[in-house]
Amino acid sequence: MASAFSHALAAFALGKSFPKTYATAKFWIIGVVCAVLPDADVAAFNFGIPYESVSGHRGITHSIAFSVCLAI
Repeated sequence: MASAFSHALAAFALGKSFPKTYATAKFWIIGVVCAVLPDADVAAFNFGIPYESVSGHRGITHSIAFSVCLAI
């Protein structure tokens, strides 16, 4: 099962493929945050939002639209 830690590890592995000139602290922080951010929707459980809801886990934050907005 994927977790925030495995997403961060995947971002780290992908980041290692970039030239060392890009590998600043800002680069690593943004990469890890962007990889983990879609799973921040698990906080919705604390507010009583069900899993199946668009605002629930694997809802809108796991969509192409969200990833495009995040990239912009």
